[in-house]
Amino acid sequence: MYQLFSRLLIIAILCLQGYTPYSQTVSETDKTAMLCRIWGFLKYYHPVVAHSGYNWDQVFTAQYKAIEHINTKEELDKHFLYWINSLGDVSAFPTQATAYDTACNFNTSMAWQTDSALLPELAATLQNIVLHRATGKKLFVRPQPVNGAAEFTNEKPYRDMKDPEKDYRLLALARYWSMIEYFFPYKYKTDQQWDSVLTEMIPVFANASDTETYAHALTQLISKVNDSHANITNPDGVGVGFKLYRMPVKFKVFPDKAIITELLNEKIAAANDLRVGDVILSVNDTPVTDQIKYKGALIGASNEAVVRRNLAMILLNGKTKEITADIERDGVTTTRTIKRYTYEEINYIVPKKQVEPSYKRLTPIIGYVNMGSLKAKEVKKVLGSFSDMHAIIFDLRSYPNWTIYEICNYLAAEKTPFVKSISPDINYPGKYLCNDATTYGDKKEAPYKGKIIVLINEQTQSRAEWTTMALRALPNSICIGSQTAGADGNVSRITLPGNYQVWMTGLGVYYPDGRETQRIGIKPDVYVEPTVDGMRQNKDEVLERAIMIAEGSSN
Repeated sequence: MYQLFSRLLIIAILCLQGYTPYSQTVSETDKTAMLCRIWGFLKYYHPVVAHSGYNWDQVFTAQYKAIEHINTKEELDKHFLYWINSLGDVSAFPTQATAYDTACNFNTSMAWQTDSALLPELAATLQNIVLHRATGKKLFVRPQPVNGAAEFTNEKPYRDMKDPEKDYRLLALARYWSMIEYFFPYKYKTDQQWDSVLTEMIPVFANASDTETYAHALTQLISKVNDSHANITNPDGVGVGFKLYRMPVKFKVFPDKAIITELLNEKIAAANDLRVGDVILSVNDTPVTDQIKYKGALIGASNEAVVRRNLAMILLNGKTKEITADIERDGVTTTRTIKRYTYEEINYIVPKKQVEPSYKRLTPIIGYVNMGSLKAKEVKKVLGSFSDMHAIIFDLRSYPNWTIYEICNYLAAEKTPFVKSISPDINYPGKYLCNDATTYGDKKEAPYKGKIIVLINEQTQSRAEWTTMALRALPNSICIGSQTAGADGNVSRITLPGNYQVWMTGLGVYYPDGRETQRIGIKPDVYVEPTVDGMRQNKDEVLERAIMIAEGSSN
């Protein structure tokens, strides 16, 4: 009782002094964050904005300038209330239902609209827009045909803005943040709360005053979604970080080192005395572990395996043509000067050994299918030729063609559900629709009776993971290898000022029993990862284990 009296007394004193939550001084970051939230909300919810020909980008930049000299929370809320009311009365539009299926909605977050610090009139206005929200055909988003992932439309790329002004840099942040807020099915899976990403990144974008720092800000922002589909290309269509000088080799990145796995140009690699199996320990006196930690934090990836996969393409790229590197070979570490080259100078050509046939017999009783090469028209011929095999190995350590339904319809003995998905509800942004489980099979003839072995690793992503899930649902099937990329589902493309292109996973994909795949990926039944010694000897240790299991000599 005493504590309650004390609180009431303090509140009374503050009120006598003229203090209210709305009289607080508001920071630049908080003002901009509120603008981003309201601007994005109106873009996808307000029936006039979502259906009209508004230049909504221009509205953002105008509003950003309009709130520049506002100092208190009350002034800010009143300004936003006046702005929203100027767009028209939404009550004339039909009232929409607010119920949704909780079984497939994990992203619901409208708490900022009911925050006690918000001016009550503003909160009521925002909630009224939810009730009378835009439905049907919209200006800025529509469902992709067939799959239903969000397709963002009428987004200006601002190609001529090599160094966007501050308001357009913040527009890029607001645009991307809002798209993720309402249409990314895995927002709930990110390491960092999405609201806090907004407030953290506002000063980063505000201070990104040149091309390099702006690209860095975009890369940092996109890494926050923890999605292996979250790639970014610059205005030239090249991945950020790729147009730097690079070593003429491919790497496999481990937590504490980078190992050369392939020579991109044998002549210039030999000139630098670089060989497959060489271990890079440091560059310019900086340990590779530090490079991995710094650059890895800027990579959009669902899991650590994909961080290291993508690091292999940019880890030792840089602005200078020469580096000093500590390289270990056969237990001996030497310090050498290594030249770096442009991609054009390396002139990398895919070697013939990578262009393999789509299928072959590894032994008289084991068939092998290269899923990256197999075409749909080949499926019946290939599987028919393998009908007497004790085992068929499906190699999904690459990106497959759409062959999985032909394969599984051929192999399955009965109708089999293997995946279920959710898609964004374009008419209720931030909510998702539960789709029926996807199935294959309805076979009358006898199915294949042998073992089905699926090879996977961090290269197994998206369609490859979908394909893996389908094969794994077949009887007598196992997966061998390591964690997959953890990014299944069709992608949505996002265009940002400066003509940067970004992607995100657009559908939520789950096992029929509701187990998740995003970030987790497909877990192998038998874990095998290449070793340093194996790479030096050019061994495929995953395939070797699969052959042993197929022959019954390992498990």
